[in-house]
Amino acid sequence: MSNNVVGNGVFQRVLVMTNMFSLNKIVLIVTIIHGTQAARILGVFPTPSISHQVVFRRLTLELHKRGHELVVVTTDPVFQTGQAPANYTEIDVHDVSYSAWRDGFMKTSRGSANDIYEQISRMLNLRIDLFELQMKNKEVQSLLRKRKESKFDLLLLEACIRPTMVLTHVFDAPAILISSFGGVEFVLKMIGVPTHPILYPPSLHQRIYNLTFSEKVREVYTHYYLEYLYWRSEPQENQMAKRLFGPNTPTIRETQKNVQMALLNVHAIWEENRPVPPNVIYIGGIHQNPEKELPKDLKEYLDSSKHGVIYISFGTNVEPSLLPPERIQILVKVFSKLPYDVLWKWDKDELPGSSKNIRIAKWLPQSDLLRHPKIKAFITQGGLQSTEEAITAGVPLIGMPMLMDQWYNVEKYVRHNIGLRLDLGSVTEESLRNAIDTITGDESYRQNIARLRSQVYDQPQSSVDRAVWWTEHVLRHGGATHLRAAGALKSWTEYFELNLIAVLLVTFLIVIALIATLISSLVTSMKLYFNYYDKLKKRESNGKTDFRPNTPTVRETQKNVQMALLNVHAIWEENRPVLNVIYIGGIHQNPEKELPKNIEMKFYILLALILTDGKEAARILGVFPVPSISHQVAFRPLTLELAKRGHELVVLTPNPVFAKGKSPENYTEIDVHDISYQIWKKGFLETSRGKRQDIFEQSRVAMDVLYDIFSQQLLTDEFQAILKSEKKFDLLILEAMMRPARILCHVFNAPAVIISSLGGIGDIYDTVGAATHPLLYPIVTRQKLYNLSFWEKLSEMHNHYTFERMWKEYDKKENELVKSVFSSNVPNLSEMADRISLILLNAHSIWEQNRPVPPNLIYVGGIHQKPQQELPSDLKTYLDSSKHGVIYISFGTNVVPSLLPPERIQILIKVFSQLPYDVLWKWDKDELPGKSKNIRISKWLPQSDLLRHPKIKVFITQGGLQSTEEAITAGVPLIGMPMLGDQWYNVEMYLIHKIGLRLELDELSAERLRNNIEEIIDNESYRQNIARLRSQMYDQPQSSLERAVWWTEHVLRHGGAKHLRAAGANISWPQYLELELVSVLLISVLITLTILSYIILYLWRLLRTYKDIVKIKRS
Repeated sequence: MSNNVVGNGVFQRVLVMTNMFSLNKIVLIVTIIHGTQAARILGVFPTPSISHQVVFRRLTLELHKRGHELVVVTTDPVFQTGQAPANYTEIDVHDVSYSAWRDGFMKTSRGSANDIYEQISRMLNLRIDLFELQMKNKEVQSLLRKRKESKFDLLLLEACIRPTMVLTHVFDAPAILISSFGGVEFVLKMIGVPTHPILYPPSLHQRIYNLTFSEKVREVYTHYYLEYLYWRSEPQENQMAKRLFGPNTPTIRETQKNVQMALLNVHAIWEENRPVPPNVIYIGGIHQNPEKELPKDLKEYLDSSKHGVIYISFGTNVEPSLLPPERIQILVKVFSKLPYDVLWKWDKDELPGSSKNIRIAKWLPQSDLLRHPKIKAFITQGGLQSTEEAITAGVPLIGMPMLMDQWYNVEKYVRHNIGLRLDLGSVTEESLRNAIDTITGDESYRQNIARLRSQVYDQPQSSVDRAVWWTEHVLRHGGATHLRAAGALKSWTEYFELNLIAVLLVTFLIVIALIATLISSLVTSMKLYFNYYDKLKKRESNGKTDFRPNTPTVRETQKNVQMALLNVHAIWEENRPVLNVIYIGGIHQNPEKELPKNIEMKFYILLALILTDGKEAARILGVFPVPSISHQVAFRPLTLELAKRGHELVVLTPNPVFAKGKSPENYTEIDVHDISYQIWKKGFLETSRGKRQDIFEQSRVAMDVLYDIFSQQLLTDEFQAILKSEKKFDLLILEAMMRPARILCHVFNAPAVIISSLGGIGDIYDTVGAATHPLLYPIVTRQKLYNLSFWEKLSEMHNHYTFERMWKEYDKKENELVKSVFSSNVPNLSEMADRISLILLNAHSIWEQNRPVPPNLIYVGGIHQKPQQELPSDLKTYLDSSKHGVIYISFGTNVVPSLLPPERIQILIKVFSQLPYDVLWKWDKDELPGKSKNIRISKWLPQSDLLRHPKIKVFITQGGLQSTEEAITAGVPLIGMPMLGDQWYNVEMYLIHKIGLRLELDELSAERLRNNIEEIIDNESYRQNIARLRSQMYDQPQSSLERAVWWTEHVLRHGGAKHLRAAGANISWPQYLELELVSVLLISVLITLTILSYIILYLWRLLRTYKDIVKIKRS
């Protein structure tokens, strides 16, 4: 394929939806079809197990339906030889693969948790042999020989078979890894996902919850031992790759950079809502097909069951007849005494000891069977596909794990109260009977699995739609490095900045050593001095005796000393090292834009029915205290859209949308404009602008002023009336910047959605358990992000932890504020973290370095932007008539330009007057001193629409988030002059994405300004780069507003969203790092080493004594 794919298969479906979010209105869907270019895709899925292959099939077949050409290397072909449709080629490696699989893996023992290490070790060795055998297949070899003539645009590779990654080099194509289960540890690390041996265990762990100390030790050991096994097998994999593809083949580690995305066949809930970057996509349940009619005989059997049926199957990777006979007989004996019928998937024609109520079959349509209402319980080995089908059917489980990830899955049954666990090695008749009686007799298990089903499937896309969308996203952009996390492809030494830490530690030790040496020298000198003094006293005494009684003391003779000659150079005592520390910074997160929609029509029809069918309206309180229109415009679209959908909104805001008395019936605004802006202007507008060093002072002043504003807003009559009202709220939507507002969760006893008009601030990331890192994932108040020198890294780390300390210092003030407004009995704000269900950030994940985040943190960048409107006629005429184009300049809503230093304003005017371009300047006064003819000023301008005019050449901005977003949408390159808050961060991002340049206001000169303007206008790459960035940001399955509304209503549908909370959310760093466990282990190691040292010393002395005795005897 010569160009990037720009649509979905042969046809691109662009869904245009009218009033999608209006309750009780029919969704109108218009599908516009136009031809697009298909891609050529190679799928390589080596594992010989149908439970793996059914996952991959669903995606490849769906991609084929959309017009792409597929070549699939598989152990389980979908089609018989010669029966595959055009453009779908299967290379069948069934026989050679299953032969090796049975010989190498089926011998692994089953049912014992202690077998896991042997299972993994065998699997790692077997996958090397399997892959090598498959690559030697004649058809595969033919494919390899023709790779230069028949190129592939994309590779789909099985995630758990690491050697497949070398094919990205062989075929020179990007890859998507797809896992038939959850995250494989080496994949997660490679792609930049945070790992943790206890909070986010890989799927090969066996115990997860309520661990004792010894269990924690065992699980930590398991975690790092498995990592060791993966590391140990890497050289063998590299050797095999060189045997297959030649000595110049790069190592598998070197090919990791070609992996663009990972698709995981698991739900986020099943992975503890692990924080992940945007290139990790959860597609749990993708293998499931629509329900089909059961075979007639099976349906009759189920229908006729008097008391119901217990279904038992141990999956596709266990041959039940090979299990210990005594365990089989326990099962048979218990089943024979049950009132239920038993349907057993058994691999032989006969079941020893089978009773009348037991029916066996070698194959059963499990997914459809489980949905029959007569199924009472499912006894399973705990395979992921079986588990998923049981959740879909709402059938509670009894798990008997035997292989690999099955212990992990069965542990989840117990955690979610959807089933029970039995260990095959220790199962007894009594334990099995009790488990069956509990599962069939306690209705809560069925209720819990139904609730879990509703939680995991309440998504804006089906799993297959999601998988296809993101696969084609990679095709459209020729890869997806723009979605790669900052922490991806980094070694642990790089991630933890061990180089920096080592230098600091060595420096610290050197300083300590110098101080110790100095103290030692001082002590020695003092000793010498006092020793010399004592000698002097003696000499003085002797002098009075030797000379005469009136001889003066030594101290009295000092006045006669005229000079001291020291044997040292003066310069030798003055060369003192000076440490130069450079303070720099710049960070911020930017918004995202409403995107074109491209999702299956059948899904949207279903979605529309769900959204419009008898949904009860909710009562929602929105509290947005910050008096800044650039903040308020980010909140309005969400509240207005929720009102359109029938919800009742009460909104506290300093910038009402409607004039008094003009708002809709279900939309009430509490107008706190006057009191808020009065305090804001007085307290904040005097803050210095344009200087990097002001950032800490700006933040402190802003917080102090905002807390004062919020306390006054709460005391207004209208809000007090809300507090006194007996009407309840179902949900609160609170501004992220105002942490004290979280106390309203307690006041109104309601869950909260936190929405930020910028990126993550304060404790947002810690609250939800998102990844944090002082350098890789900087917060938005930082000022320097990339290509940091050693000293810059130190400076930025200092800034990072200074801000963290600042937020902690404000904890006390915030608690005092809420207690003074409400009562001293209200809980601390820290306790409100559990009430936060969802975080909405008005930023794109790209703008946040693709920070790994849990599923309850949603990016809604660009939510404030509206469809383009016609410009006012006079403004349009002005722009149309500009001969050479227009430079637009605006410093946003929070900077009063006339208050900027006059000498800087005059530099701007001087340069503008010499340019051939017209200049349109948003200016707050009627006159601009020294204005030239080509400069036009205006107090207000429709910025978003203005920027889209083709005559706009460049946008000179303060770097505000909304302004930046609007420029990206319009494709206009930027020159940033940061002055406040997050603006340094944003402008730094201009540089990294090469969409603009930076000027410091306090260093501004006419030459620098002119050079920047000429560079931006003359160099077309800036406009090309911003167009590319726009396409990357906006290529999403939902618009920002649709996404925000969907997840807000998700919280309403489930009465909160604790099921989306990450395991690492809202825990302290000692808990996260398991310092108690580490300290006990460390102390134990030290004690052990001490005891060993004493034993060795004792034995050494004993040996020496023995030798001495021998010598004495000999002598």
